Amino acid sequence: MKMAADADLVIVGGGPAGTAAALGALARRPAARVVMLDRSGFPRDKACGDGIGPVAVDVLAGLGCLEVLHGAMRVDRLRIGAANGTPVADRVDAPGYVLPRRVFDARLVQAAVNRGAELCREKVTKLTVHANGVVVNGRFRAAAAIGADGVHSRVRHEIGAGAHPRQHRAVSLRAYAQAPRREPELVFRLPRDPWPAYAWAFPTGDCRANVGVVLLDGRSPSNGTRLRELIAHTLPEWTPLADSFQGHHLPLSPGRPPPGHDRVLLAGDAAGLVNPVSGEGIATALLSGMLAGRLAVAQPARAGRLYRAALGRHLRAHLRQADLASRLMRSPKWTAATIASAGTSPPVFAALAGLTVGTDTMPLHAGARIATQRLRATFRV
Repeated sequence: MKMAADADLVIVGGGPAGTAAALGALARRPAARVVMLDRSGFPRDKACGDGIGPVAVDVLAGLGCLEVLHGAMRVDRLRIGAANGTPVADRVDAPGYVLPRRVFDARLVQAAVNRGAELCREKVTKLTVHANGVVVNGRFRAAAAIGADGVHSRVRHEIGAGAHPRQHRAVSLRAYAQAPRREPELVFRLPRDPWPAYAWAFPTGDCRANVGVVLLDGRSPSNGTRLRELIAHTLPEWTPLADSFQGHHLPLSPGRPPPGHDRVLLAGDAAGLVNPVSGEGIATALLSGMLAGRLAVAQPARAGRLYRAALGRHLRAHLRQADLASRLMRSPKWTAATIASAGTSPPVFAALAGLTVGTDTMPLHAGARIATQRLRATFRV
């Protein structure tokens, strides 16, 4: 017997991936009934660097909701430095923005509701897939569902994908800090120890900055005190506000599961799409959510297969290179060679920026220049 669907699509999670899914679905089928479930109310804080890169901006433009960036800090300069080398800085072709997730996520949710999505505050504990539909929590029935519920995704667990592998899970700590007066720029610093890790400082435009640190190997021993000390040591110019610290796990893309299963799709952190070099996940959350939403309401019975193919077209090359770069980054000498090459070659700098804060791939000439720099450093030793 065919299941009667109460909704065309149920989305679990109201963050960027979930709201992009709702917006994408309603753009494809304005009359569709789209239900978003989230256990939290909005606005709510989220541990994140608050950086919204050019790819994310492009997706927002495609969804017709650039207004969510109103008042955001516009930044078009990037600075990258390692403990064992001179930092490099330059302007990037496409600017990014910095906007606290408390504001950004709430605006995205409101944009989705304004387009016709229904928002329900509910914790998801069960999902069942039938031949002709999906049932969530025993009462929300739909033709398809999207899991956009983060690194500890319940939807991912329900479809048998398991937890994200610990060795591919980064550990991060974020705070807000008083910012020194300087030209607005996105700052990345790589400490000597622990490795691989990096610290960031992004201006928020209100005399503050979002600062934090990421340990890129989830197996590294860490605790809140150690991470706070690492922020203070690596970013001494910034003074974190004591009540603004918040930790988070990042599901890095080398551990990603298959993103589609029959009528259930995974997007954003639930799909493990965080860049393993920079920890950036908003762009891939928005992009994957938009694609998932469109396909889930267009062809729910074939959505899984179509979604895997769509993600491959948009992200496969980038994710493969990012995975490779993350392995090379485990060598401080390769990292130093990359930064040194970026400091003497604007094309290499642009390629590095595109790989870390965008979804680009690194051109062959840029990779060759980095390899040459690495060989020169080897023979000087």
